[in-house]
Amino acid sequence: MFQLDNDVDPETPVPVVRAKPRFSGQSPLVLRKRFPENVKKAVLGAFKKGVVNEHTGLTIGMSGRDFHKHMDTKGSVDELAHLEAIANLPELMRTARRIETHNDRDPQPKLKNIRRFISVFGDGINDYAVLLTVKEYSPGKYSLDKENPVSLYHHRVEKQLTPAPSAASEVESAPSLTPSSVNSYNIRELLKGVKDSRGRLYFE
Repeated sequence: MFQLDNDVDPETPVPVVRAKPRFSGQSPLVLRKRFPENVKKAVLGAFKKGVVNEHTGLTIGMSGRDFHKHMDTKGSVDELAHLEAIANLPELMRTARRIETHNDRDPQPKLKNIRRFISVFGDGINDYAVLLTVKEYSPGKYSLDKENPVSLYHHRVEKQLTPAPSAASEVESAPSLTPSSVNSYNIRELLKGVKDSRGRLYFE
């Protein structure tokens, strides 16, 4: 274990945010170019009011410029899941658990620190571990929104989760066709195989 914050308990449960798929069968490439304007407005509207993360108490916002960064699916294991998660970012941010705090690689006077959170998104069939990156600016130095110096900067779908079958349902079936009924995962489960900000695995 490397970059987990000292006060993070790896056994902490992280709830699953479930939502009915909006973009099933659609092309991620087309969606990135023509993302539904009503979804964008709803997400930005929620963050304009301020999304309070229940783990840290931080009130987190998002600028239009940051929203554009969320459209970048690079690094996500599933492009469509990445885009589905965008519509649910307010709830994912609310229920996410902080895992890592570090300085920016290129120090900026206005940037206080960068926080990484882990959350879980479920589309009705599969569950995904989603990493959220939050930037915290020094008071009065955040040019985009001086009233809220904490902003959700980016998210990435790190991996698809495969819940262990229950004893009552060990009938062989395709995992992709069996809806997950898991309500939460712990931080350790979510971060196995995931790299920290330095490129090292959180857990061997």
